[in-house]
Amino acid sequence: MRQAAHSSFGQFVRMMTCNQCGGKGKIPEKVCKDCGGSGHSRIKRKISVHIPAGIDNGMRLRMEGYGEAGDYGASNGDLYIEVYVQSHERFIRTDDNLETTIEISPAQAVLGTSAEIETIDKRHIDLRVPAGIQFNTALKIPGEGIKRRGKHGDLLVRIKIITPKSVSNEQKELYQKIAEFEGKSSTNGGFFSGIMGGKKKSKK
Repeated sequence: MRQAAHSSFGQFVRMMTCNQCGGKGKIPEKVCKDCGGSGHSRIKRKISVHIPAGIDNGMRLRMEGYGEAGDYGASNGDLYIEVYVQSHERFIRTDDNLETTIEISPAQAVLGTSAEIETIDKRHIDLRVPAGIQFNTALKIPGEGIKRRGKHGDLLVRIKIITPKSVSNEQKELYQKIAEFEGKSSTNGGFFSGIMGGKKKSKK
């Protein structure tokens, strides 16, 4: 809308937005009850969103044109979706690597063994556990982690050595024979006797 005013200094022209059409240049003959004459109305709808492989916590997806309606003559805004990845019951994620845990017995730790590992995509891989493996050692299976941008992370298999709470009489005899062979049975001072050299003699 244009307004002109005259003064002793000349003519002044002031431009302002029309309060009836809002700068559109058109006035509706009948105001719509849904949009109030704005030409926009709020609706709810479901859309399909593609989640790319390897997405991580805090990453955002942009849906172009699914945001708020723009001003007159302008395009719609964008919709941003922030992603939160749920924790897994068997795997822990660190960047693009995954970690899981398997339990073995003391005998398996000493002699070595093999274990079947189920990957995150439900495939099964035979893992060789070397003899003499130590508690909490992580064995790596390359390329079985998270896939992102055409590359795969690794799968780390953490070894937990579980001591049995109860054993049969036959098993107990075998453990006693092993302890005697190592020179650490209860008859010669217990486990620490081989390290400390037995109990120190008292001074007279």
